[in-house]
This record gives sequence, C-alpha cells and structure tokens, in this order.
Amino acid sequence: MAVNLTMPKLGLTMETGKITEWRKKEGDQVKEKEILLVVETEKITYEVESPASGILHIISPVESEVPVAELIGLIAADQAEYDKVAAGGAQPAAAAPAAAAPAAPAPAAAAAPAAEKVVPITAAKSGPAAPAVDAKSINVVVIGGGPGGYPAAIRAAQIGAQVTLIENRDLGGTCLNRGCIPTKSLLQSARFITQMKTAQDFGVGAGEAKCDFPKAMQQKVKIVKRLVVGVGSLLKSNNVKVIKGTAVLNDASTVVIKETNEQIKADRVIIATGSVPAKPSCEGINLPGVITTDDALELTALPQSIIILGSHIFGVEFAQIFHSMGVKVTIVESGPQILQGEDAELVKSYANQMIKDGIAVITQAQVKKIAAAGSELSLTYADAGGEKTVTAEKILCGGKQKPYYDGLGIEKLNIKTAADGAIIVNNAMQTSVPNIYAIGDVIGGLMYAHVATAEGVCAVENALGIPKKMSYRAAPRCLYTTPELAGVGLTEQEAKEKYGQVKIGRFPLVASGRALTLGDTNGMVKVIAEPKYGEVVGVHMFGLQATELIAEAVLGIQMEATVEEFGRTIHAHPTLSEGVMEAALDVEGLGINIPAKKK
Repeated sequence: MAVNLTMPKLGLTMETGKITEWRKKEGDQVKEKEILLVVETEKITYEVESPASGILHIISPVESEVPVAELIGLIAADQAEYDKVAAGGAQPAAAAPAAAAPAAPAPAAAAAPAAEKVVPITAAKSGPAAPAVDAKSINVVVIGGGPGGYPAAIRAAQIGAQVTLIENRDLGGTCLNRGCIPTKSLLQSARFITQMKTAQDFGVGAGEAKCDFPKAMQQKVKIVKRLVVGVGSLLKSNNVKVIKGTAVLNDASTVVIKETNEQIKADRVIIATGSVPAKPSCEGINLPGVITTDDALELTALPQSIIILGSHIFGVEFAQIFHSMGVKVTIVESGPQILQGEDAELVKSYANQMIKDGIAVITQAQVKKIAAAGSELSLTYADAGGEKTVTAEKILCGGKQKPYYDGLGIEKLNIKTAADGAIIVNNAMQTSVPNIYAIGDVIGGLMYAHVATAEGVCAVENALGIPKKMSYRAAPRCLYTTPELAGVGLTEQEAKEKYGQVKIGRFPLVASGRALTLGDTNGMVKVIAEPKYGEVVGVHMFGLQATELIAEAVLGIQMEATVEEFGRTIHAHPTLSEGVMEAALDVEGLGINIPAKKK
C-alpha cells in the first residue's frame, strides 16, 4: 500500500509550508530516509526525508504553498502500485501527521507511522525575496517620522523605491521626543538617586542624594536633540526626501502638503501618524493642573504631590520618576491591577514593591469627578467601600494613548477604523484601501516603538511586492522603572485559556549571586510552557535589567524553543541571565540553585 507524504508541521504556529525544491523526480526510485524535498517556512528551511522505500509520485509541485498535513506526494511500494496512483486509480490512505520540528521536540507519542522526518539545513535560508514589482518605479510616501515611519522609509529606500517622508513636528515622533527616550533619561536620574542611597552598603559614601530637577530636564533635552539629528542623518544617507509639513490625503494616490499646497504622487502610502495622550471623560478633567504625559515632560519645577490617573506604561514610569525625586505619588486605576494585560502574579509583586517604597496604589476605583481644592486638586472615586477623595497639587493622565490622524483625511477615503478609533489593517498592514498601509500607534494594539518598527518594515515589504505577515507572538513588552518589568508571549491566564493546564517555572532573584553582588535581589523570572511539547509560550520577569534580559526569551519564543533548550543552554556565571535558565529548568523541577520542588 502506498505511503502518504504530507506537509510536516514544523512548529506549533506553522499553518503552511512552501515547497522550494524536489530533490527527486516523478517516478524516481527512492530509499527510506533519503532526502525528497525542501520545505520553507517563515523561520527556516528544512529537508524532508522519505518515510519509506518505493517509487515517488509527486502531487504538489515546486512553489506550492501547502497547508500542514495536506498530501504532497505518495511513495508506491512497487511499479504496479505506482502506475495506479500516477493514473489516479488508487485512493491514498488517510494522511499521517508529520513529525514535530527539531526546535520543538515532541514526545514519542507524537510520532506516527509514515510520518516525514524533518532535518534542518544549517544556514540554508535564502536572503530577502526579490520584489514582484519594479520598486524603482514606485513612489512611496510615509506620513509620520516616528519609530514606525522612519524605519519604513529607510526599508523602502533599501528595496529601491522613491521615498518621501512627511513630518509636521520633529523627526522621531512620540517615542523620541515625548515618550520612550525622554522618560528613560528621567528614569536614569531617578535610578541614580536610588543607587546612591544604597551605595554605602558597598562602602561608598557620597552624602545625601539630592535631585537637581532643572539639570535632569536639561540632560533629557540634550539626549533627545542628539537622537533627532541622528534620525535625520539616517534618512539623508538613504536618500529619503524629508518634508516638514502637514500631510493631507487628497485621494488614494495624492498627498497634499497643507502649508504649501504641494501635491505629491503616491503609488503607496504608509500612515504612521502615531498617537497622542488621552484624557478620560469625567467632570473637571480640563481644570488647570490636570496634565498629560506631554505636559509632564515640560515641567520646570517638581510638584509637591501628584495623582497618576491610570497605570499604563508611561503612567507607572512617571510615578517612579516623581516618587524618586521626592514627590508624594498616588496611582488611581479603574481595573483590578495596574499594568493591565501583564502577568498578574508578577504585577502583584511589582505593585507590592511600589507600595513598600511609598507609592500609594488604588485599584478598582471608578473616578467620579475632579475639583479645585484651594491650591490643590481633589479627585473623588468610588470603590467597594464607597466614595473617597484624594488630593494633590497635580493630576497626571497616565492611561493609554489614543490613535491620531486628525486632518489627514482618512474619512473621505472610507478607510475603516475600529470603535476606539484605531485604523483597521490586515496582517500585511494594509488598510481597506489597497495601496494605503498603516502602522504603529495609529492602529492601536501593542503601542511600543519596537512593534511600530517591525510593522513599518512589514508594511513596505508588502507594499513593494515582498509578501510578509506581521506576527506579534514574540513582541516584548517593557517597563523601565526600578525594578524593571518585561514580558513576551502569553501570560499565565492567557496560556491556561489556550492550552488548559500549563507548566510553570520560577526563579527568584534572591537566589542569584549576581543580583546579590549588584545589591538588588528584588525580582523573579517566570517561564510558561505548553504541556504537550514543552514549548515556551511566555516569559515574564521583573528586577534588574529585565528589559535587557527579555531579548533571550524573545528569540527563544520566536524560534519556538522548548524549556529543555532554554535550560540546557550554557549561561555565563555569575549573570542575571542565569535566572532565565533556572526558571526554564524549574518547569520540570530541575532547577539547580533553588530548593527542590516537593513531589
């Protein structure tokens, strides 16, 4: 009986594979374990071995994109059987499931009779696919010069397109000018204050740590200006034309500069207009003293006290900036936890540390109103105990930003948007107008600079004929406070919803020799694995350098690594990165530097 040859499943997320080469021809005599064909996925290229000896009948030709487990060929036992199947006279047996990829070894039960064995080809992955269109003849207009827009412009130029970038403010967008970079500079000032307080434990005495707020703000401005100039230089070196002005979509292929009325032909448009701070709707929200994160970055003096209304990334970062500089801080959050969407176990520990440090954290609070109270502002909220009031000199709106495209003209082109105002795109970053793409904060979702960059590259490659699909499964989420917090993949709750029972490993930094030598053992690494293959589906951590350490987990999840691969990889000692290894080993109760799990 003929043995089925099906498209192997090379990982949990694989849906299709592309046949790039048949090493054997139709009707060839093949031996078991002999290489038959080459399959390419988005991640890697594999050689597929023959599951049996016999005569090959090919069903799916080269360049076919075939769903997992679909029949791609048959191995006939003899010439008579081959003649039948080649003529279509024999019904193939039910397709056997393919063997798991080497990057995610399956238990023995996963192997099935007649399943293909898959062998990875080292460094066999080819370079970027050649564009299906002549990029040199395409005019790409990128609207917005932030962390999504300027990388998109550079990538389009690399491919060969004629590129124009339009920005009505400073290059770098929210991230560089009013978000990621300036807040990280201020957080570094806050970190120095904290470190100086504990330096004496290591025999270093420097007197009382004091904050020079104007000097801290000057340093922030200096760093931002340097990076803005750098972005401009990058665009210039890639021959991207930069226009400072306000873009308006006249039609799907014409962009007008509002200030000069200049018209620019646009074969492809990338909308990267970003986001702006949002204020919640409540009585008194527009009173003097109620500020946004943009306003906070322009303060000339520290307030005595501040209420952070909402606990998105920027809100929590500002809470620590102000607290470290001597400001009384209260966080008021409507949800059950701060940092909604992050792993609940780690956020609970993180919030407890904030409270221990002296930041008041109020959750499940329904804001009723804001009112003037002498030289301060009062905020009235309701929780399970009834209505309560807190007061402060200023109130900072620290919730999620909102997508921004005011005046761009997407409405007249009928570009579809979601209920929250975000522009709707497909996994190629394409809007409802085929030649117009959107990326970054303007499409909502994960509002991080690094995500916008990936979306920008994905969008222009699709726009210029290089098919790509945007995936968020290995997109890291980072908070740069002290301690830092970072995560990638599924939270524990999300993993349980998807897989049912999951495996979890933990490693507390109090057991880390490196953390001890650095004087900060507050934190933990948590690894979440699905139960069948042991593939790591989520990694979450808080503590020293978590935003740097998360890169290992990002790569591992991107490559569909298992807990064994994480745990058996040699990590330098003493390092904080050992925590990732130890947490992975702990999934199976094999951690070396933590007490044994009770059986």
